[in-house]
Amino acid sequence: MTGYQWPPYRLEGELAERVESVRAVLAETEADAEQRRMLPEEAFGTLADAGLFRLALPTELGGLEVPPLVEMEVYEAVSRVSTAACWNLSAGCLYSSWAAAYLSDDAVREIFGSGGPAVVAGQGPPRGTAVAAEGGVRVTGRYGFGSGMSHATWVLGGFTAPPPDDEWRAFVVPKERVDVLDNWHAVGLAGSGSVDYAVRDLFVPDGYWFPLGRPRPLRGGPRFAAPIAAQVAAAHCGVALGAGERALDAVVSAARSAGSPLAARGAFHRDLGEAHTRLSAARDHAARLLGALGDRLRHGPRPDRLFVQQLVAAETYVTEVATDVTTMAYRYAGTAAIRLDHPLQRILRDLLVALQHKFIADTSYDVLGTTLLDDVRRTA
Repeated sequence: MTGYQWPPYRLEGELAERVESVRAVLAETEADAEQRRMLPEEAFGTLADAGLFRLALPTELGGLEVPPLVEMEVYEAVSRVSTAACWNLSAGCLYSSWAAAYLSDDAVREIFGSGGPAVVAGQGPPRGTAVAAEGGVRVTGRYGFGSGMSHATWVLGGFTAPPPDDEWRAFVVPKERVDVLDNWHAVGLAGSGSVDYAVRDLFVPDGYWFPLGRPRPLRGGPRFAAPIAAQVAAAHCGVALGAGERALDAVVSAARSAGSPLAARGAFHRDLGEAHTRLSAARDHAARLLGALGDRLRHGPRPDRLFVQQLVAAETYVTEVATDVTTMAYRYAGTAAIRLDHPLQRILRDLLVALQHKFIADTSYDVLGTTLLDDVRRTA
C-alpha cells in the first residue's frame, strides 16, 4: 500500500481480520490465477478458511448474513487485492445464500449438512427451459459466467417454468450433473474461471428448484425477501469500487517513485483530484442506497420498484466511474503499465469485462428515467 487513504472505507473488527488473513495469498496468486483461468486451490482455500463464503449465508446455517452496506465493504476490501478473486467470492456468496434461503429442508441438509464448505456457482437469469416431469422438472439450457465453477460443489441455473406458469425459477444440482465447458478465454476477469455450462433434459426433483423472480424465503432474514436485483447490488458495487481504489493507489505509488515525472505534472494533479472526487462520490451514493436498503429490510417500507431501479443504476454508474478512473491511471502510468506483471493493466481489463455483465448495463438508466418520468406524470 502507498499510504494513499480512503479513511471512511476501511473495515474494522473481525471482518477486517478475515480480509487481512487472505491478503497475502490472493496477492501472491493473482498472476497465476490469470494464467490458469481460475483461482488456484490455495486462493480458494484461504477464502473458505476465512469464512468469507459465509458472508451472506443465513445465520441458522452458520452464516454471517451481514447487512448490505457491510457486504459491499467486504467485497470492496477484497477487490483492492484481487478483482478476479473478489468476483469469485461475491458470486459464490450470492448463489450459496440463495440455495440456503430458498430450497427445501431436504435439499439444504444435503448441500450444507456435510460440514465442509459448500459453494454454489452458476447463473441466475432464466437461460433454460423446462418441461414438467413426475416429481420435478426437466431442464435444458446453456449458461455463461459460471464464475468459480472450478471449486464449486453445486451449480445453480435459471430457467422458465413449464407453461402455463412461465415463472422464473432456478435449480441447484451437484456439479457432476452439469456439462462444464472449459471455454473461459476472456480479456479480463481471467482468473475468475467464469466458464459456460450446459444441461440437457436434466431432471431436477421438487425441492431442488425455487422461484427466483419472486423469492419466497424459507430461512434467513429479511434480505431474502428483497428482489434479486437488490440483493446483487452490494456485490457489483464492491467489486468495482475496490478495483478503482486500487488503481488510484497504483498510480499514486508510481508518481511517488524516484525519478517519476508525474509528481511535477499539473495535468496529473488535476486529473487525480477529479478521479478521487468522482470515485468517492460514486462510493458515497452506493453506500447511501445500500445503507437505506438495510434500513428498509429491517424496518420497512419494502424496497419498491423505484428504489430497486436506483440500486441497479448505481451498480452501473459505480462500475463506469471505476473504469474511467482506472483508464486515467493506466494512461498516466506509461509503458510500465502495459506489462502483464503490472496491476493497472489487469484492473482495467477486469473492469471492462465487469461492464458487460447483465446487471451492469446503461439500459438501467433508461428504466430508471422512465419510472421517474411516469412518477412526475402521475403527480402532475
